[in-house]
Amino acid sequence: MKIFLGILAVIGGLLALIALIVALLFIVRFRLIADYKNGELTIWVRILFFKLKLYPSEEKVALRQEWERLRAERRAAREQKKKQPSRPLTSPLKKAEQQTQPPQSAKASAPSVPTRSKKPSLQKTLKKELRKATRDFNLNDYLTVIRIIVTKFVAKFRCERLMLHASIGGDDAMDIATTYGIANAAVYTILSAFEAAGNLNRCEVQITPDFTSEETVAEGRAEFSFHLTDALKCILELVDNLDNIQLN
Repeated sequence: MKIFLGILAVIGGLLALIALIVALLFIVRFRLIADYKNGELTIWVRILFFKLKLYPSEEKVALRQEWERLRAERRAAREQKKKQPSRPLTSPLKKAEQQTQPPQSAKASAPSVPTRSKKPSLQKTLKKELRKATRDFNLNDYLTVIRIIVTKFVAKFRCERLMLHASIGGDDAMDIATTYGIANAAVYTILSAFEAAGNLNRCEVQITPDFTSEETVAEGRAEFSFHLTDALKCILELVDNLDNIQLN
């Protein structure tokens, strides 16, 4: 009897722990963080003290590092080849011997190129299923999906922090002025929407035109918080509308 009661106590404790975790997931606000620095964008989700990286994936980071290593090796090989002294002219007899020798295959001499894993990842599987679901979509269907995502999910976001420093450059002064105007209109329109809804906490935006530079330099960080219930409501309404679209 005591063993049976002990097992029931353990099962009850586990169920209570699971219920507490589920309740916390619905109460605690998730944080969506986007960081742009040195031309690289990183996006992750934070739940309490845990972080989940969404972009870029570890596979893409490793592939990009491998490509950069190969490019550096090829660049170093070209520089070393330029520094080598010019070869003396070969005699006609030696040249004829070189022509009779079979040429080496290019695959044997070329460095190995990193390839993607053939194992289908969760991201590829989701993309495949999404393509199947939206195969028969028309323009009105896409507009419906966008409206649901914006009104049911994005509009519920709370901007905890927004930092953007951008210096807009270019070759032509007219292009710089046009880009500067478009960037200001886009950024401040979004900020006005968050401020009107009372969902804007901290904001630091500085966009300046730079007529002495040919490049645009920007860095920023955006932190948004949302409830899991908002995401679930958005997903349920999307599924409901997908069913209606397929029936039509």
